[in-house]
Amino acid sequence: MNIAMKKIFISKILVVLCFVGTNAQVVLPKEYNTYLTPFPRSYFHTPSFQVDSLKDGYWVQFYQTRDGSKRVGSVWQMEKGKIIGKESRYNYYQKIDMERYYRDGKRFAEVEYFYENGAKKDSTIYSNNKEELYLKTWYPNGQVRIDASWLEQKTYYENGQMQTNKKFDESGRLDGEALFFDSKGKVKYKGKWVNGNPTEDQFYKGRKIKFDKLRSKLKYIIKHKAV
Repeated sequence: MNIAMKKIFISKILVVLCFVGTNAQVVLPKEYNTYLTPFPRSYFHTPSFQVDSLKDGYWVQFYQTRDGSKRVGSVWQMEKGKIIGKESRYNYYQKIDMERYYRDGKRFAEVEYFYENGAKKDSTIYSNNKEELYLKTWYPNGQVRIDASWLEQKTYYENGQMQTNKKFDESGRLDGEALFFDSKGKVKYKGKWVNGNPTEDQFYKGRKIKFDKLRSKLKYIIKHKAV
């Protein structure tokens, strides 16, 4: 590792240490800090172990790459044998690629993923209440890709043009009007649905058609539910 790379690596470690505070010296045993995939895409690998056996405080998991360098893999906090608060996972380039939150050892609320350039990739809200479920994803250029709740879903092309717009009933079935656009904004498909079933009002390129006659890929796009 050259001097420039060492400086970058050390600076990233310091950022993490500042985040975890005085308990940063608490790290996983050596057997839990191994690399899984070859250089340069090495990510940490966690063999099975009892989480409740880890003592209270912040934990930093490192992994070693093929060139021998040591990098931060994950940072989280333990309290009374359970993970609490935010867990951050780092990619090979020491940028955060995932953040998720815990309460009493269980994952809840928002989970976020990031591209290697640091741009947000997707954000998901987990909940036992269907009305609170939510998913939003982005393209690498920052454009929204999917904006979906339990009852409504919109998807977009990378140029910002809407791709689909559809609604669902409480059971998660297509219900109401569903639309599919091409990348220039022209309506390619328009159909009405009731309780997850297509009605006779199905149109493709302005012509009436039975849903079963559509291409498999288009049928999947129309019926797919992200949440």
